[in-house]
Parts: sequence; structure tokens; C-alpha cells
Amino acid sequence: MLLPDADGERGLERVMSVLVDEGWVRNPEEYTRFAWDRTDEEYVRQQATAAQTYYGTNGRRHVRCWSFESVVSMQAHEDTSARPKHGIASYQRGRDTIEAIFAADGWGITPSAIDLQNEKGPDHDGFATVIAETS
Repeated sequence: MLLPDADGERGLERVMSVLVDEGWVRNPEEYTRFAWDRTDEEYVRQQATAAQTYYGTNGRRHVRCWSFESVVSMQAHEDTSARPKHGIASYQRGRDTIEAIFAADGWGITPSAIDLQNEKGPDHDGFATVIAETS
């Protein structure tokens, strides 16, 4: 998921507020992931996270977010159950859930995901939906 013109840290909080309003929890139990910051030329730990439940014992939808160069990037996915160790069940169902949440909040959603041709499991499948605030 790509959310352009997100206005840095303020925009990241705006994006996260949509998920909190939907009942998601911030800072759930999860694995640490990193994204490349081209400006600072270093890897950065996820800057914001949210999920449907804190632990995801029976599976859940989950996101990790970063804000670079006025764009919030969101890695959305569905987790498997947490026992014995959770993993990614589906990126598509994670995207579908996030698209529906943001569409219901009035954001514009691209009609299909963009293939960035950079798949790298277990971090992402290389597809991104563009979501833009319309108001």
C-alpha cells in the first residue's frame, strides 16, 4: 500500500488513526522488519504498526508502516495463527481489508494493485495499492 502526500510523521499518524477508529490496536506483538530509507541511506525499523488483535493467536490482519519522502508505505498482510510460530497467510487478503477500511473512510483507492516487481518474502509480495485522501 502506498499513501502519497502523507505529510511525514503527521501523515503517518493520520493513516494510523483510520485503523484505530476501525478498532485495530497499535504496537501489536510482531516480528521486526526494516525498510530502506533512500534519503538517509540506511534501513529503518517499522515506524508504526497496527493489527486486529494484539497477539494474533488465531490469525489476524496486520500492517507495518514507514514514512519516507512524504509517502507512507504500508506492508499489509494476514497472519497465520501464532502457534507454533506465525507467518504470512495472505498478502492479498491484507490488501483487500485495508482497501475496504480506507474506502469506507472516504479515501480514494486505485482499481488494481501495481506490480512493483520487487517481491521479497517474507516481507512483501511486490504488489501495492495506491490510497489517497480525497478531502
